Amino acid sequence: MSSSFRERTPASSKSSIPTNLPRSLTRLIGRDREFKSVRALLLRDDVSLVTITGWGGVGKTALALQAASSLLEEFPHGVFFINLAPLTKSELIPIEIAHTLKIKRSTGSDVVGNLREFLAGQRMLLVLDNFEHLMQAASFVSDLLSACASLKLLVTSREPLRLRAEQSFLVRPLETEHAIELFTRRAQSVNPQYNPSENNHETVAELCRRLDGLPLTIELAALRTRLFTPDALLARLKPDLQPVSRILNLLSVGARDLPERQQSLRKTIEWSYSLLDAEEQKTLRAASVFPAGFTIRTLAAIMESDEEIVLQGVSSLVDKNLVKPATERLDEERFILLEAIREYAWDEITRLGEVERLRTSYIAVYLSLSERAGRELQSDSQEHWLTAFDEEFININLALEMCLTSLQGSERWKNGFRILNNFHNYFMLHGQFHYAAEHIAKARTSIEEYEKKEHAGGGEILRLKANIYSLTGSLAWAMGNYRDGADWHQGAYQIYESLGDERGMADALNNWAVNLALMGEYQAALERHDKGLTLNRKIGDRWGEARQLNNLGDVLRIQGRDEEALSKFEEGLAIAKEIKDGYFISSFLCNIAHLKIHIGDYKAAISLLESDLVSSQRTETPYLRAWSLVILARAYLKLGGIESATRAILEGIGALNSVTEVALKIEYLDAAVLALAQAGKTNAAVRLTACVAKVRAELNIPEYLPDAADLRELVQHLRETLPADEYTAAERKGRELTIESAFAFFVEELNQPVPAILESEAEQLLTAREREVLALLSRGMTNEEISKELVVVVKTVEKHVANILMKLGLKNRTEAAAWFIENANPHQNP
Repeated sequence: MSSSFRERTPASSKSSIPTNLPRSLTRLIGRDREFKSVRALLLRDDVSLVTITGWGGVGKTALALQAASSLLEEFPHGVFFINLAPLTKSELIPIEIAHTLKIKRSTGSDVVGNLREFLAGQRMLLVLDNFEHLMQAASFVSDLLSACASLKLLVTSREPLRLRAEQSFLVRPLETEHAIELFTRRAQSVNPQYNPSENNHETVAELCRRLDGLPLTIELAALRTRLFTPDALLARLKPDLQPVSRILNLLSVGARDLPERQQSLRKTIEWSYSLLDAEEQKTLRAASVFPAGFTIRTLAAIMESDEEIVLQGVSSLVDKNLVKPATERLDEERFILLEAIREYAWDEITRLGEVERLRTSYIAVYLSLSERAGRELQSDSQEHWLTAFDEEFININLALEMCLTSLQGSERWKNGFRILNNFHNYFMLHGQFHYAAEHIAKARTSIEEYEKKEHAGGGEILRLKANIYSLTGSLAWAMGNYRDGADWHQGAYQIYESLGDERGMADALNNWAVNLALMGEYQAALERHDKGLTLNRKIGDRWGEARQLNNLGDVLRIQGRDEEALSKFEEGLAIAKEIKDGYFISSFLCNIAHLKIHIGDYKAAISLLESDLVSSQRTETPYLRAWSLVILARAYLKLGGIESATRAILEGIGALNSVTEVALKIEYLDAAVLALAQAGKTNAAVRLTACVAKVRAELNIPEYLPDAADLRELVQHLRETLPADEYTAAERKGRELTIESAFAFFVEELNQPVPAILESEAEQLLTAREREVLALLSRGMTNEEISKELVVVVKTVEKHVANILMKLGLKNRTEAAAWFIENANPHQNP
């Protein structure tokens, strides 16, 4: 085809395109030509892979981010930045991409398979930064691009990937005039008195040439203009200043084989490091241990120093551009090191013999943090700590790797099990068990080997074994392997029982029961929940009690025992509010709303679900958000709100990218069937019905009894509506669909403009207060003004505005105001 990528891309708003690109705080200098060239390559139909190459410090990442930021509108499914620098093995690249995109592993699939399925058909741009130390993954890149025709990759690396699909773009050092401009701008930013003149122009030009025109080295040098003139700086870069460090050799064969430009980079870093005082050097070395950045608190802990003293040291290093704030989250006290500087500092650690001491301190920091996770994720500060642990994800993995590869039976080895177990609830709340799968498998194998080899069956080892069995069972549950999940949790229960560990027994009983219920073994599940609930109450575990009541009520709901289920949910909700657990509050509201639908109180269900959606969004739990949206869709369908139901389903399908549970995905397909049928798309509804039946049979997932009647009635209606041969053909095509392709089919079927919601439907879907807010919004009032008018807090107004936009399928306040003006009753007095 002759049309360009740009011409085929639908128009969309930059603000609505998913992205995690860090915000640039400075302007690129001297890269206009490179910027235009890279951008043009990415817009070509015949280019799927662009690799920006060049020496370390030449500005590859900055150029890639600038180009990617300018292309947001060209990639409607998102533009994402993946930092590969912290990764130590090429096999971790697919996992890091999946983690960034929040993709959960599907049943029976590996991470690479999941990526292919998710990215197929997605017009997306991924920026893979710092690829050079992971060259063995080049074949993975080639396979991924072959499987995903609409995907484009922008890679930064010190060398090309050498793939046939690759367009390599070499970034050369800055031309002298641009290098001078960069030096001058950076010098003036730290030293307003710096005044470029004809007298020092040639000196600065020679200084930039000595620094090979590399932006990193030029910026580091410019920072010293507070202390040195350009002449003095140039003198300090004379060839007789030999580098102490060989850290950059890690990325090449050896010092003698390194390019001269890398030699100069080492000299510049060594020179900057030598200007630090002893405390600053110590701080920089300790900071380099953290692959994913650090906070003042974690750095102070590893240094065993006062936080105020550490803050002063970090502030000084930030001023000297050796440490920088993590600009993606300017509201957080998080800092990172440029990778080259981090590598240099780590080499200093090795030279000074500090590796073992810092490793011990690092593990102690994350053991302590994991112990806090066990407490805080069951508290009212759950929201804060979920975000904090997300930031620490890579650092936690490093601590686990350090521990689990230690000598079996050692205290450090045992600490790996403790850290892993303490983050059990974090993995549960985020549904991220599969990201810990490698550590879980390694720990289980290791402890079984140790137990067999050393005949070590003492209480401490048995408890660690039970904990890892529990994690294994939860991983199996997350992947949809409910029989394996039940067996592992049963094994954990038996060990806890032998130890007399009632808390562990209650926990195992809950998890065991959940897997049994998902296989339709309801009576056995109820018995274990009852037994676990008794234990939770005996030991005074209110959080465990709330969890048992939530899952116990869910089993009763599935059986159609609505009154009993409601009693359990309401009891549990009271406990969740008492202990201020946002996750359980959201979960109970979701389950109660589901019951309201069963008894026909659809508006009450919608009201509860709106609160639940706000809660699940606040605590950043896509799993609960996805559940809330599918139940909300059911409520809308009961009211005949097909457009609103469809929007809820489509939004929920987006949330499912971060969810593994197969049972939930089937709930979405059931809702999609109902929506298609109401929309008159009978053939499509039959296809999805056949797909659901096939998946349920393959995985032995029973129907939810309260919903089964509606679906069976619909299936009968579909049989009567379609001619027999057409129905059979639709069924056959439906059985060929996977869950993922079924979702794609549903979206494709609805790839038409959604009709505007009529005022009559809005009257049903909007609450009286939401209609008040909409009327005031249409007058141009801000949220603050509306809050004063209605005498409510601003957050309540924000919630109402968000609900209005979602229900009416609008993008912003302007569209909402226009909708009201066009559809409101002119005689209505708002």
